Amino acid sequence: DNDCDGQADEDFEATMDDGMVLLLPGEPCGLGVCAGGVAQCDADGEGLLCSSQALAREEICDGLDNDCDGLTDGEDADLDTSADPMNCGQCGEVCGPYAHAFELACVEGACAITACVPGFEDADTQVDTGCEHWEALPVIWVDASRAGDPLENGSERHPFDRIEDALAVATEGVQVRVMPGSYPGPIVIGTANLVLEGAERSRVFIEGPAGGTGLTVTADDVELRSFTVSGAATGVHLDKVGGARVSDLRVTLLQGGAASPSAGLFVEGCSDALIGPLRVDAITGGAGGDAYHGVAGGRAVGVHVSGGSAPSLRELEISDVKGGRGGNATSGYGNGGAGGAAWGVFFSDGVQGARLDELRATEIGGGTSGARGGNAGTVNGSAAPAAGLRVSASTLDASRLALFDILGGHVPDGSVGGTGACVRMDSPEALILDHLSCLGSGEAHQAGLLLTGTAVNPVELTNSIIASLSESCLVNSGGGPATDLVASWSDLYDSGAESASQATIDASCQSVEPLFVDADAGDMHLQVGSPCVDAGDPTASFFNEPEPNGCRTNLGAYGDTGAARSAAGASQCAVCAGDEIPCAGACVDAQTDPVNCGLCGEICLASGPSLLGECLSGTCNERDCTADTWNPNLLPADGCEYACELSG
Repeated sequence: DNDCDGQADEDFEATMDDGMVLLLPGEPCGLGVCAGGVAQCDADGEGLLCSSQALAREEICDGLDNDCDGLTDGEDADLDTSADPMNCGQCGEVCGPYAHAFELACVEGACAITACVPGFEDADTQVDTGCEHWEALPVIWVDASRAGDPLENGSERHPFDRIEDALAVATEGVQVRVMPGSYPGPIVIGTANLVLEGAERSRVFIEGPAGGTGLTVTADDVELRSFTVSGAATGVHLDKVGGARVSDLRVTLLQGGAASPSAGLFVEGCSDALIGPLRVDAITGGAGGDAYHGVAGGRAVGVHVSGGSAPSLRELEISDVKGGRGGNATSGYGNGGAGGAAWGVFFSDGVQGARLDELRATEIGGGTSGARGGNAGTVNGSAAPAAGLRVSASTLDASRLALFDILGGHVPDGSVGGTGACVRMDSPEALILDHLSCLGSGEAHQAGLLLTGTAVNPVELTNSIIASLSESCLVNSGGGPATDLVASWSDLYDSGAESASQATIDASCQSVEPLFVDADAGDMHLQVGSPCVDAGDPTASFFNEPEPNGCRTNLGAYGDTGAARSAAGASQCAVCAGDEIPCAGACVDAQTDPVNCGLCGEICLASGPSLLGECLSGTCNERDCTADTWNPNLLPADGCEYACELSG
């Protein structure tokens, strides 16, 4: 009691930041994080303070009263949110993330981008759109193993980790190069004149969604090469585009959804597509469900070209394509579901000007049909058909086809019920088949060429081998004349039925064992001494065969290729140059030779009173008629057929 008034320390008064007035030591004090303190004399003994006052800090956004003034976060005018990117302008307002922004800041309470990932620019200065402008690179790199790189910009040093990110910034003329790894689909390419290339087909995988499509192209002049697509119902879909190019791809392990189709490559309504080399395998249509009446199984196709014009397919290897199983009837009164059809390559819906060169298709099989209910009058599902090549209402020039083990679907008792044809033709507009090898595998209902419907133009088979089938080599079941299906310069051997059913076999054909290297394994190369060596059309090209080429093409898929077999003691003919063509072992100028004009054996002779015709640019023209003759119909075939009488 320094002032001798009978009270100790009674004359001090202190006002705290929270407005509390301290009068005596021992009084409770403190708010917020300072709660629980008591008033006490300061160190100089000249005033009061709260014992917890040292706990006070600068106010921050954490739901606490940090500065012990009784106000929390946004209630406190002392809170500064002008420069905190995690609480910009107000508590909880976080800056970013923004696309391709590398550094962010809070400036005067507003978010700002202070640095973009190299290669990107915030051209519109709008924060929400991020660094939206990409400085185009000629090559955009993608590498799944580099996920999490904050500087990813598509450069080789900082690649994107997803294909979609690269496609989002890609412009016309850019190449997207994908490094080894697995990448999720679906992928959609909507930028024209773009290349999507994997580092190596066997190490870059696009995993499509179950029941969906792995990769879809919707823009012109897109090129796909060197990767594998799997896991979807449709591997690759070229959707109504022009100039698409597909090479060095593998499509595998596809499964259609319930009762739905599956296709390795679907080319829909496209023009000038270039396809191949391409490998397609393990394609299965969706199974039909068991129901009162069993549901039909889904179709399976290796490559399906639907509509469009001028597609060119080459070096296709297609195997293990199976239609879906038909569902069983769950009622005694129900019918079984049909098995799904299987086609190696399918041209449909009026494809015009198609070209197919070098196809090997094996293990193409229709799905097993579903079982019927047990009551009388019910039937099993219809047996599924299969074909290595199917052509429906389209025009196609096909050559070098090796087709083996094409099998129709089984029926519930385990036997083969559907027809497996090497080539099935449904009212084709125009079809030429050259250098075909078709070999059965010892199963029932295997046929060579099967024509259903009337051909708009005759189907022509040349330089081919069809052997070891349980059905006929040539079958015309479309109701048209036998001239709708014609074979020449071919070997038709060992069919379980007659060689031709309502079809025409030219006298140039033979029926002898072709002597394949390994027929049981489907190896249709020819042995030494095969009667199919140097047995093809004498006017056909043979210059791609190894020396000695025998001056004549071999029959079958490997004729006029580097894999052709040479005959013992065969002669070697030189390659013809320029406009020359091989005719009877010699090179002739088909543009000017009057006895081989345009084609071998095309003779420019006239039956009327004119001289020998001349060959101009591969076309026969008669020479000038004599003074007393005239050619009013302008046709060289009948010469100058009218005599003139001069008068006056």
